[in-house]
Amino acid sequence: MLKAFNHKHYVGLERLPPTKNVVHIFDLDDTLSLKPQGLNNAVMTKDEFFDAAQHFTSDLAVVDVLRLIHSYGDAIAVCTARPPERLAQSYAWLRKWRIPFDVLMLSTGAAPSGIAKQYMIKHLRRRYNRIG
Repeated sequence: MLKAFNHKHYVGLERLPPTKNVVHIFDLDDTLSLKPQGLNNAVMTKDEFFDAAQHFTSDLAVVDVLRLIHSYGDAIAVCTARPPERLAQSYAWLRKWRIPFDVLMLSTGAAPSGIAKQYMIKHLRRRYNRIG
């Protein structure tokens, strides 16, 4: 069962209760997803990039590692700087590529993405024994 949650620095979905001891954190864009060769996102707005990202393929090498980790019984957290209004799109993309996850977290933009991700890690530390 997935439950939505909100925090000043992030929003997301998580399986409750956490059933695993270890969680491994993956970024979504340019980690789980593979942007098309030649795509220059430096000339795109964030919204243009996120619109395009829904059509990106998954990076099979990274996703294979993620699936292997998950098959050993560890949890998977997907933490991204995408804004909250991209939650449904991000969830749909993960489902489309059959990427297992236990937590999906997106930044609210209240802080720079590096700071927001530190808050995400603190959230995960409260729920899991270890972070991989």
